[in-house]
Amino acid sequence: MKDKRMLSMIIISVVVVIVFIIIMVIISSVSGKRLSYEKVEDKMKSAAVQYYNTRENELPKQNGGTVVVNADTLASNKYMKSLNKIVPEGSNCSGRVVVTKNGERYLYSPILECGTDYSSKKLVDILTDRANIVINGDGLYSKENGYIFKGSNVNNLVKLGDTLWAVIDIDSEGYMRLINVSGGKKLKTIWDDRYNIQENSHVGINDYSVSRMKDTLVSYEKEEYYLTEDFKVYVALKKWCIGKRSNNNLAINNKEECEELSDEQMFGLPYVSDAFIASIDSNCRNIEDASCDNYNYLAEYALSSWTMTGVEESTSSVYYIVSAESVPVKTSSSKNIMPTIYLSNNVMYASGEGTIESPYILK
Repeated sequence: MKDKRMLSMIIISVVVVIVFIIIMVIISSVSGKRLSYEKVEDKMKSAAVQYYNTRENELPKQNGGTVVVNADTLASNKYMKSLNKIVPEGSNCSGRVVVTKNGERYLYSPILECGTDYSSKKLVDILTDRANIVINGDGLYSKENGYIFKGSNVNNLVKLGDTLWAVIDIDSEGYMRLINVSGGKKLKTIWDDRYNIQENSHVGINDYSVSRMKDTLVSYEKEEYYLTEDFKVYVALKKWCIGKRSNNNLAINNKEECEELSDEQMFGLPYVSDAFIASIDSNCRNIEDASCDNYNYLAEYALSSWTMTGVEESTSSVYYIVSAESVPVKTSSSKNIMPTIYLSNNVMYASGEGTIESPYILK
């Protein structure tokens, strides 16, 4: 008799457990699995990719062009669950994905806004936060039509795969110009070696638009010397200043060079003025002042690179910058390059503080 009672109690207990499990499964299936904010962003991005895979005609056609799809649209088309079913309990969120055309690639930027609980951030917004703007010392300075990093300890490093890049400046549209400071292959290359009729020799011609240097930089868009395919999607194709600069121009700016622009391309080279303008030494007044080497983060990274700038008074010389010195060099010489790029103004911030120990990481 006791055995029968014991068996009955066991059976009842098992049935209760099974019923409890079934109820929990039903509740879970109805309420949906709650995700972290970062995982929700991943869901939005993946859903947007699927959404536009069947709507390629709706993608932007011009470089830098964008389209936006809301999370509600992605949910109503069954590419993801509604945000209110997957965001952390108690959060009230809205979301969208901005799709930017960067050459042949499309950058998908998920933006999730959950009031005071969470908000996605673009890298440009992190960099240009009011708390980061300075009027003296090391840091980010406001300038005409944008911002520029100056000084030594400027916390402007971005890691793209195995390569490290320093943000030089930010334009009025939020595009960030970066220079490679470590990683990638350290390449030496000629600027040009074509026959120069004026000099009756194969010393090259300092016209960037038809130069070997242009061919080299454009080839990097297909190669992985400095960036792998996974990270090229963050890079905007931009026009670069390629005008010639007079030997008599000592000004620390690139106005003369920017009178002529290149075609849109992914990679460029530093400008003559970059080597000097990053200094905060009060004695750095023009490009002949040796003091420009002081309090200058680019000098500390041993800046040594061809520029895209030809010498106005010559047909076969181009400026080569070494630390805070600008030197006219024959285009047929073999010299280092430190490529520059523009990050899209829609790249999203993941983590980091811009230091060598903790560089900025992108989503």
